[in-house]
Amino acid sequence: MAHKIHHMKKILVMSVLALSSSTLWSQKVVKTISNETCACFKKDPKKTLDEQSTVFQTCLGNSMVKNAAAVKKELKIDISTGDEAALGKLGELVGADMAVTCPEFLKYAMALNDSQGSNAGPSLDSSSFKVDAAKAKNLKVGKYKYEELYLNGNFTPIPDSTLCFEFQGNGTKYFDYSEGGKKVYVYSVIWKSPTVAELKLLEKRNITDDAITKIGDKVIFTIKNTENGAYHVEHFLVRVGLKTISKVVKK
Repeated sequence: MAHKIHHMKKILVMSVLALSSSTLWSQKVVKTISNETCACFKKDPKKTLDEQSTVFQTCLGNSMVKNAAAVKKELKIDISTGDEAALGKLGELVGADMAVTCPEFLKYAMALNDSQGSNAGPSLDSSSFKVDAAKAKNLKVGKYKYEELYLNGNFTPIPDSTLCFEFQGNGTKYFDYSEGGKKVYVYSVIWKSPTVAELKLLEKRNITDDAITKIGDKVIFTIKNTENGAYHVEHFLVRVGLKTISKVVKK
């Protein structure tokens, strides 16, 4: 079981990020495991990453075992089989929830991801990134869907495949949301250059499970690439120090 939990810990770390884009609808058992693991993790603060990892794995494993019956009923996942693919799916769900509800976990996961460097997952090659001014201007109209997400240069699973963003009001408002959903983040926009905007979080609509982002948070939005049929945009959440690059496609 310890090996399986260690494997899932890595998947959880790779699930850390959409932050302001995490408009999730977690199953009840996922929320339960997330809350229990967070509460347990906070009770035993440690200084080193190895110590934190041990505490995290113990907390997560205990909660999984405790809620095994509910996991099987709600998610059709039998953790007793040790199926790594199934554990990985559960890990992604729990990790995505904890990323927005447990600040202590986010801090730990970011540090762990940094320590793993390029070994954390497939990396993003930005050497061919180029920005065409006219194409960059086009990004400011229409709706875009997140296709790939990279945290500190490493590929990170997107917890919700319908996450979108769009600029409105001639580029003065920015909306980050899940397509068809009611959960929405609303930002004001000040363009510092044709490719860089300063976003300020004004409103979180119908969002009660995000303990990370706060009203007034500043996000630096940068258009990094418009070439080769691909748009890449960077989000930098200033207060937390979290940077992601996303490949996005027009809806």
